[in-house]
Amino acid sequence: MSMSPKIIILIGFQASTKSTNAQEILINVPNAVILSKDTKIENLLTKTEQHLKDGNIVILDNTNLTKKTRQLFIDLAKTMKVQVDGHYFKTTIEDCQIRHLKRMFDKFGEIYQTGLNKKNDYHCFGPVVLFKARKDLEEPTKAEGFSKIIMHTVPPITWPNTHINKALFLDIDDTLRITDHLPNKYPTHPDEVQLIHSAILMKEKLESYRKQGFKLIGLSNQSGIYRGIVTVELVDEIFERTRNLIGYTEEEFPIMYCPHRAAPITCFCRKPQSGMAMEAIMKLKLNPEECIMVGDRKTDSEMAKRLSIKYYDVTEFW
Repeated sequence: MSMSPKIIILIGFQASTKSTNAQEILINVPNAVILSKDTKIENLLTKTEQHLKDGNIVILDNTNLTKKTRQLFIDLAKTMKVQVDGHYFKTTIEDCQIRHLKRMFDKFGEIYQTGLNKKNDYHCFGPVVLFKARKDLEEPTKAEGFSKIIMHTVPPITWPNTHINKALFLDIDDTLRITDHLPNKYPTHPDEVQLIHSAILMKEKLESYRKQGFKLIGLSNQSGIYRGIVTVELVDEIFERTRNLIGYTEEEFPIMYCPHRAAPITCFCRKPQSGMAMEAIMKLKLNPEECIMVGDRKTDSEMAKRLSIKYYDVTEFW
């Protein structure tokens, strides 16, 4: 059933389910149209005005995070004597980051950890976009001139029924090997690798999980690559030495690592960002709620928390 012309302004971070909501309105309201992804606000205003004149309901599916941006369309609604509703999708950028990474994988079959490989596609962007959005956000109020504000509860992310596998994620430095005594707090040569406990004890513990169907996966921040202290080739050699000492091959125990700088964050893969774990979750069809993360830092526990992965501190685990 067609409805009277009005403006619906969707407000929320990227990947906060705004577009899903817009599509639901579009299905149920014949005279609804969606406007989004326009680079110039003037173009959106012109198009919105024309659609209102044509008797349509205009859904503005941009982030619309600031009062200044929203005010332009609220003023237009007043001028044209139509209702203007605000739909606010309140959630965290951490939750949106996970949705964004899943959407990226679903569309491209890959997660671009810096968000730069597909710059011409609006579904590819780096973490700084969400960081900026959090900084820019001004929560909407009726005092801005909205006819009403509708709050949307953003549902938790759901995983396909095919995601039935599980993994034991392991931090490396000071979780598998002792590194706190080293000058850089991580080894820069294979000879510096020293296991945190005896290889027999460690493998026995890890094998108890493998027998339960857990895949072993290492997750490590390696900013020394960005800083030029170690090369990718050397890091690979050091990880291979770590695996060999415990008694595993690369196939049995793959290790994923972030080569980017520590700060400011420019990638999704550096813990506590979710990129490395998300890549494993999507490629291996893991169920995060069946997975476990073991680490020694808040970056490890925070990454696990964001994905609803059970967390053990290294001392508790061993």
